[in-house]
Amino acid sequence: MQAGSPLPNIHLQLFAFQGSTAAVKAKGTDIRWYSDRALTNLIATGEFHPAETKTVYATQKVNGYESVPRTIVVTILEVAPAPATNPLVAFCENYTGQVFLYAIGEEIRWYSDANKSQLLTRSSNYAVPAVERTYYLTQTLTGCESVPTPVTVEKITIHSEIYGTADKLEVKEKNGDFYAWYKNGFHIPNSNSSSIPYNGETGAYSVAVTKNNCTEYSDVYNMPSDLVTGVEGDTDADWSVYPNPARGYFTIDVKAIHGVMKIYDTTGRIVYTTTVNHPTGTSEMNHIRLGSGVYLVTFEDGTNMSSKRVVVF
Repeated sequence: MQAGSPLPNIHLQLFAFQGSTAAVKAKGTDIRWYSDRALTNLIATGEFHPAETKTVYATQKVNGYESVPRTIVVTILEVAPAPATNPLVAFCENYTGQVFLYAIGEEIRWYSDANKSQLLTRSSNYAVPAVERTYYLTQTLTGCESVPTPVTVEKITIHSEIYGTADKLEVKEKNGDFYAWYKNGFHIPNSNSSSIPYNGETGAYSVAVTKNNCTEYSDVYNMPSDLVTGVEGDTDADWSVYPNPARGYFTIDVKAIHGVMKIYDTTGRIVYTTTVNHPTGTSEMNHIRLGSGVYLVTFEDGTNMSSKRVVVF
């Protein structure tokens, strides 16, 4: 081998996508491609078109002398990579405008479904109605289209209903990022929590809940009057109260839950309490006899509270 014979200069090398033609080029004279460093198996000359991922060795010949080999790693990818995007775009519950989707890549396409049956647009930026649905995004590189990437448009719902007990106020939304409670229109310091203690004082309470940059304000909850006469909590399939209205007594049927059951009268006084702790799939019946009036039955499991109002006559 002639001393000082230069290595070939690789002009284009790196990767290609399955289904397209990979081309590896080198600048030099009489370029040769080998499958081994010992240069015993010549596989191409000039431009090299690999069909699979492999390591090859390139040389050039100058004045009849061949250079030492230069190692080249060629990677054939199965598909084009997914374009960059935000996979979840959220909008606030009462927003009725447009939301904006974006993608960073080459030859961007937006589809209505994962099977790419309907092309919606070829733009990198896409304005869509504030309606919950999923769009599918691809990019195309060297003639190969990427697997569709789902981009979901999601509505942020905040449950701002307030429920009260004799010793605390609680908002239904437990996954808020920030809470601000108010009493008679004034902010309550250090109230960044889904619940606040209640000391028995009469007042008009409300809360602002922020989640995913959306904020919702609750209706005013008057204590103690709304404790029993206010709107009851959502129906909970794990427990029920019947009959309602009741004549003298009623039944609380508890199924497959653990927690504390309490009953309040119109003054906020606890008139009945019991701890529920039994295996999944069983049912516990509690027959309660109380005087005429309106009562609030609550159940707390340590994380959530639900309530039902019952009338006894």
